[in-house]
Amino acid sequence: MKENRRRKKISGPLKTLLFLVAATLLLLGFDRIRLAREIALATGPTSQNQRNYFIESADRPGIELFYKGLTTAQKVTMAKRLGAYADEKAIVLTTKLLSTFDKAAFEELSKALAVQAKRNPEDMVKQINTGATQPKIAIGKALLSATPGSYSPLAQALNDPALRGNAKRLLLEAGAKAEPQVRQIVASKDADARREAISLLGQYRREDSLGVLGKGFRNSKPPERTLFLSAIVSIGAPKNRQFFENVFALKGFTQEERILAAQALARIGTLQSTAPLARALLTAKGQERIQVLDALAEAGEKVLSLTTLKPADRLHLATLIRGPRADALLSSAIRSSGQGWESLLRACNGREGLTPALTALATKLDPKKQSAKIVKIMETLNTTRSGQKELKKLEAHPKIGGLAMRTLRLSANTR
Repeated sequence: MKENRRRKKISGPLKTLLFLVAATLLLLGFDRIRLAREIALATGPTSQNQRNYFIESADRPGIELFYKGLTTAQKVTMAKRLGAYADEKAIVLTTKLLSTFDKAAFEELSKALAVQAKRNPEDMVKQINTGATQPKIAIGKALLSATPGSYSPLAQALNDPALRGNAKRLLLEAGAKAEPQVRQIVASKDADARREAISLLGQYRREDSLGVLGKGFRNSKPPERTLFLSAIVSIGAPKNRQFFENVFALKGFTQEERILAAQALARIGTLQSTAPLARALLTAKGQERIQVLDALAEAGEKVLSLTTLKPADRLHLATLIRGPRADALLSSAIRSSGQGWESLLRACNGREGLTPALTALATKLDPKKQSAKIVKIMETLNTTRSGQKELKKLEAHPKIGGLAMRTLRLSANTR
C-alpha cells in the first residue's frame, strides 16, 4: 500500500515535467518552422508578400539580430531582394541592416541602397543620420550615385535642423552640379537654412549664383548681408569690379564688408582693380591699414608698381609677396637699412631668390663691427637650400668663415 502511494506521488510531478518538456520541444519545432518560413520569405523570389514582410520588419525589434543570424549567402540574397523595393520602410530596413559586420552582406546592402536612392531619393535623404560612420558613408554614396535626382531632397534637407549638417556635407561633396537646387534654398524662411545655402553657393563659385546672391545682398542687412557679400567675393567675377569698388569706398557698409570687397578687388588682380586699395592706404590707419595691405598682397607682384604706394607700404608688401621684384626690393632695403633690418631679414626666410644678394652682403660687412648682422644674414641663408650651399662655401672665407661654420653647426645640433 505504501509503495503504491509513493508511485502515485511521484507520477504526478513526473507527468507535469514530461508535459513541459513535450511543450518546449513542440514550441521549438514550431519556432524552427517559423524561422525557416521567414528566411524563405526574406530570401525567396520578389513578391507582394515579401514586400509586406520587409515593410513590417522595419519597425520590428530584433530584426538586426535575425539578419546577423543568417548565413553569409542568405544575408547577400536578402540584401539583393531589398533592392527591389523603394518604399520608405524598405529603405529604413536596409539602412538598419548596415550594422552587420559581414563584409559581403554590407557590400550587397550598399548596392541595394544605391538602387533605392535612384527610385526614392526623398525617403533616402531622411536616413542620412542613421548608424555609425560606415553606414553613414554608405548612405551618402548611395545618394551621390543617384544624382541629379537626389540634389533637390538634399537641398531641402537644409531646412531640417536634424539633417542639416550631413546634408551640407553631401552637397559639398556633390560639388557645383547641385548649385541650381541649393540656389532655391536662399529664399527659405529658415535663417539657418539660408545661411548654409549662401555658404555653399560661395564654395561652388559658379557665376550662375551671382543673380540670387546680388539680390539677397541688396535686400538684406548685416550680418546676413555680409554672408551674401562673402559668397559673391568667393566667386569674384571681374565684371563685378565696380560693385566691389562701391562697397569698398561708399559709406553705409561695415568694416568687415569693406575688407571683403578689398579682397575681391585684389583677387581680380589688375592695376585698375587694386588702385583704389593703394589710394586708401594714404589715409588708412591701424587694423584697417593692415587688412588693406594683406588684401593687396593677394594680387601679387604687379601691385608693387602702383605709383600711389608710399615707399614703406611698398616694402611691407614686398615682405608679403614672393617673386623676383619683391626680392629686389628687400635686397635693396637690407643693404641700406639702419634700424629695422632684423624684421626685414625675417621676411627673407625661405626666399631662394635672395641667396646671391644676402651672400654678397654678408661678405661686404665688417665682422668686427657688424658680426650680429652677419650672423642674422647667415641664419636667413640657412632657411633655403641654395643658402646652405653658400654657407658651406663661406666656411673657407678668411674673415667670416668661422661664423658660417658656427651657423651650420648650430643648425645641425637643433635638427
